[in-house]
Amino acid sequence: MPVAFGAILLAAPAAQAIPEGTIKAECKDAGGTYNTSTSNGHRYSSCDYKDIDGGWHSDQYTDGEYTGTIDIEKDAPPPTGKTSVAPVPPVLDPGMAPAR
Repeated sequence: MPVAFGAILLAAPAAQAIPEGTIKAECKDAGGTYNTSTSNGHRYSSCDYKDIDGGWHSDQYTDGEYTGTIDIEKDAPPPTGKTSVAPVPPVLDPGMAPAR
């Protein structure tokens, strides 16, 4: 069974980048606010929008690939700053952090 499972994974299509123009146009069609920035040779984009229940969401993209949605509390005010910023790098070895 492990061989068949691995073959399925290898056959899965790779993620495809969405053109920035498409991200921007679809965001506008949804009544959202499109944001973009670049850092270290990568483009980070987002679309901030309100759903029909009043909740705010921010769809995130890196180099045109969807990376997830940030959900903001229903009664929170709309986002005021650009949400399309480079993600914070992970802490690879917390034991190496300086002592306090």
